Amino acid sequence: MTEVGVVMPRTNQPGEHIESPPQEQESHPYEERGGASERMDWMHEDEPSLGDRVMEAEERRHRYWGLLLVLLLLAGGGAAALLQFSPERRYERLITSAWMQAQAGSWQEAEVSIRKALEQRPDDKRMLNLLLDTLLAQRKVDEAVARLDQELRSHPDVDNLHRYLELAPGRIPSVQVEQTARIMRGSLTVGQRWMADVLLAREAFLDSHWSEAERLLLQAIDDNPKARQPRVDLGQLYLATNRPGDAMEVFHSRLNIDPTDWEAYLGIGLAQRQQGHTEEALNAFVTAGSSVGPGGQVALLNAASASMDLRNLIEARRFLQILDDRYPGDPEVRHLKFRQALLEHDEAEFFRQIDAVQTWTPQTFIEVVDWCLMLQHASWAMTLMERYAPPGLPEQTQTTIHFRALVAMNRFKQAQALAQTQSPPLRRFMEGEIAVARGQWDRAEQIYEGLLDDPSIPPEVSGLADLRLDGVRSVLHLSTRLNTRDQMQMQLAQGKGATVLQQLAKAQVHTPQTDLMGVLALLQMGDRDRALKALDAVLEKAPTLEDALIVWGEEVGVNHPTQGIARLRKALKQGVDGPRIRTLLGKLFYRAEDRRDAVEAWQEVLKRWPEHLPAAILLGQAAILDDRWSDSVRWWEIAVSLAPDNATALNNLAFALLKAGQQGERALRLAERATMIDPERAAYLDTLASALERSGQGEQAAQVRTHITQLRMKKP
Repeated sequence: MTEVGVVMPRTNQPGEHIESPPQEQESHPYEERGGASERMDWMHEDEPSLGDRVMEAEERRHRYWGLLLVLLLLAGGGAAALLQFSPERRYERLITSAWMQAQAGSWQEAEVSIRKALEQRPDDKRMLNLLLDTLLAQRKVDEAVARLDQELRSHPDVDNLHRYLELAPGRIPSVQVEQTARIMRGSLTVGQRWMADVLLAREAFLDSHWSEAERLLLQAIDDNPKARQPRVDLGQLYLATNRPGDAMEVFHSRLNIDPTDWEAYLGIGLAQRQQGHTEEALNAFVTAGSSVGPGGQVALLNAASASMDLRNLIEARRFLQILDDRYPGDPEVRHLKFRQALLEHDEAEFFRQIDAVQTWTPQTFIEVVDWCLMLQHASWAMTLMERYAPPGLPEQTQTTIHFRALVAMNRFKQAQALAQTQSPPLRRFMEGEIAVARGQWDRAEQIYEGLLDDPSIPPEVSGLADLRLDGVRSVLHLSTRLNTRDQMQMQLAQGKGATVLQQLAKAQVHTPQTDLMGVLALLQMGDRDRALKALDAVLEKAPTLEDALIVWGEEVGVNHPTQGIARLRKALKQGVDGPRIRTLLGKLFYRAEDRRDAVEAWQEVLKRWPEHLPAAILLGQAAILDDRWSDSVRWWEIAVSLAPDNATALNNLAFALLKAGQQGERALRLAERATMIDPERAAYLDTLASALERSGQGEQAAQVRTHITQLRMKKP
């Protein structure tokens, strides 16, 4: 049996020769040349195959091309290196660097790169425009405008003239702007001259040449009817010269061209506000405020201010929040926050905003103090003077503010003592101010006349005395310039009902208005029966006389509400309308136990006449009686904003806040203010005690309640 296995090759042992097995001999081409056996041995043992030779050739080819590519790259790199040092390449690198730095917001680095580029090519318009952008981004407006003025004089350019229109006024001397405009006008086409005319109109406006400014702007509009700036400037000119109707027309014509022009809406709002249409103005400001940027900021500032005028403090707070988010830290926003806090009587918020001011200028500080005094927060003004007066505030100014605050708080003895420390002229003027505050008109007139007659009085004091004397005389001697009815009203205000009746008895001509004065005089003297008969006679003659209807409603209608409602409704249908008659109608509804109609009537009054205090008070009282504490807070907030020193409004707002579980600290401050105004009112003291208890001051609350008991024991 044959063994099957793996045949292993045999290796040569040292000194052993292995014979090759016999092979069939074949002819080979190389045999003819001789050495065939050696050639065959070499081919068999050492010569590579055809595939190997192909691969080797490919490898040599790749090495060749690789070497060639390296040589080419080295050669190209050298050329590139040489190109890097060419002026053209350096300039392009500067431009690229400047653009990238500007895009990244690195304005200072961008400015350096741009200035280097402009050193090489001063006339490159791209770099000039980018430099202006960079300067403006860094708020270097004056430098940007100066550069712009220089460029326009040497290289007139329409695009840059557009910028000049916006930036030059107020930053470059008027004469220089006018010169630039005239230089430019000569190099512009007819269709472009309107821009130069706008500049010239602005300079005429600054010089108070209103007619010339108007002529130039109208000419600019004729040259380019679709241009925005001439119409906007013309509208602003009309606003500045108290022509709101013309301004409205111009701004509306601008909206016909571009319905999205925020500045036209802003102008319409300003015109509406100038005409006293605050609610319509607010709507226009809100539309303009949708713009993000300086225009939107101005519109929102006006919207917040208009909301405060309307005593819509919630809406005003919303606008202030938007302004805070868009323009954090803006000083104009902070100023409005001062006013908002004053209107809300939020002392903590007011002084929190005050503390946020790092540096005060005397002018800004005096402005805020004036706000405090005008809005009847004299004690806050005193605190400002004591804690926050900026260095450099003149001593005389400090004394004057201190005196005004004392007078506003009715601290006449302290004000008199302060006046005694002043120079004789100023002391006499201050005594006149105290007399005015006390209603001593004759004495005030005498003091001011004496100051005007004394030649030694400094002009600044005599000037103030002259102004004050006009005001005193307008009150004291009003009867010399008034008709009979107005004279009687003054006499009634002074409690001189008998004098009014004497005048009526002597009068040869009687009118419903003068007869109504007789009715009021009789009521003042306590003769009710005669007064009501006379009132009926007045209403027979003049059934739509609003004053007579008001008197009838207060004296008769409240006791017969159904009859009163019918009479007032009839009067409304006849065209008699106003906040007083509608407020009275609400009262009669309430008397008739129709609370829903009463509330609706008062709400309608506040919607149409936002500053009508009686409607806010009645709404607040109705909400308290119905235990609607959130509504009550809302209405008493409005009442307090309209009458900051009304003790009833202050007390009731504090009471409503406590009942609603809101702002205990603020309720305490409001209750304290109410008791400062009327310290003997038990109801106000009771609210104060509750507020003290809520704030954890139980001991002080107990003391107040003891005082309440003592007051009640004293009263019969």
